[in-house]
Amino acid sequence: MLEINLCGNFMEVKESIHGFNRTKITYWYYDINNWIKSIKGERNEIPSQKMTINEINWVKKYYIPKAKTHVSLLEGRING
Repeated sequence: MLEINLCGNFMEVKESIHGFNRTKITYWYYDINNWIKSIKGERNEIPSQKMTINEINWVKKYYIPKAKTHVSLLEGRING
């Protein structure tokens, strides 16, 4: 299950994987202004790795439209 939150230029993607006796939660952070991402999946990690064009397109296509914050103000910069 994914929970996606957008606050300004920063996006948090909380990924929950539920098993029979264990739940694994990872947190992915994206700076969509500079197109950098976190790499360890730890909570409150600072994005530090440059994203590839494929990763940027994935975020634009799948994560941004599902974010829980109003993103239409960013639409021109993201799609441009």
